[in-house]
Amino acid sequence: MDKYLEIKKIFESREDKENALAMSKYMRNMFVFYGLPNKNMIN
Repeated sequence: MDKYLEIKKIFESREDKENALAMSKYMRNMFVFYGLPNKNMIN
C-alpha cells in the first residue's frame, strides 16, 4: 500500500487540472484523470 500512496503523491504533484478535465470529457466523464501527458511519467 505504501507504493500506491507514493505513486499517488507523485501523480497529484504533477496534476494538470485543465488537461484532466479534457481527458475526462473525452471519456464521457466515466473516469477521473490527473491530466498527465506521457512525458511526465518519466522521472
